[in-house]
Amino acid sequence: LHECSQHLERALGYVACADFDRNIYQLHKAIQYLDLIIDSVNSAKDNILLPKKKRIDDLRRSRNTTIFSPPIPENMAFSFYVQGSKLSFAVYHTSVQGKSSGYFKHFIEANVSVLADLLNQLSYILLQLQQLRDKLRVFDEYQDGSDWKLMEEKQKETNTLMTMF
Repeated sequence: LHECSQHLERALGYVACADFDRNIYQLHKAIQYLDLIIDSVNSAKDNILLPKKKRIDDLRRSRNTTIFSPPIPENMAFSFYVQGSKLSFAVYHTSVQGKSSGYFKHFIEANVSVLADLLNQLSYILLQLQQLRDKLRVFDEYQDGSDWKLMEEKQKETNTLMTMF
């Protein structure tokens, strides 16, 4: 969730820097800022949907395991993580027998409605931003003038032909 908030803060920073009132006349700049904002919001959503995978050794050395007294046994590790709208707690128990090693995973999941709401809101925000970007791209194409010039030339040709008859 911390990384999710960092991505959203970055998106807000882009909004603050964008100065859309001034850049709306330079649509390509506004579109570039919207792309950056969309990427940040999408990264925030991905951080909730797809948790980072950590190795068991990394989990053992994390600061979460060092706070316990008495310390957690060397053959155990645990992890809290968010995946979608669920908060998960996983306990890993490693065992070494001869030359082979393995681990057992036990986990508990709890649905968190606030996370489901957050995912829905992020999806809605992404949809709105993408629609705005698409509309600005259409205006940007017309601002380039290529389509307008073709339309004006065809209109002039049509008017010329109409006046001949």
